[in-house]
Amino acid sequence: MHDADFPVDIQWTDIDTMDSHLDFTYDNKTFHGLPELIRTMKAEGKHYVNIIDPGISSTQPPGTYPPYDEGLKQGIFITKYNSTEPIVGEVWPGPTVFPDFTNPKTVEWWTKLLGAYHEIIPVDGMWIVSVL
Repeated sequence: MHDADFPVDIQWTDIDTMDSHLDFTYDNKTFHGLPELIRTMKAEGKHYVNIIDPGISSTQPPGTYPPYDEGLKQGIFITKYNSTEPIVGEVWPGPTVFPDFTNPKTVEWWTKLLGAYHEIIPVDGMWIVSVL
């Protein structure tokens, strides 16, 4: 874009940058060099915004997907009535559970995940998608 003198000040990306559509990940094979590209953009005064979906995949092998593992351990997800079993829905990664943002622990959990993601992918903003 720079060589064509086409003005660009921000880059947005959708779920394709994620590894298997899993929140707080990126596909290092298809988008190899993404963190470096973002740092270069920032050095040029440009910004980067990525999508995030509140639905957290519930089908990854135990111990392989921290957003689900930690959320389950902390009781973060919306549960069935009078139960500790999370309600399972369906979004891009397949069967998913949904954070209960009325729970103060959820805000801490979500913030921690965003911070860890930001260490790898230095986003300037997140495009939060409604799943309803």
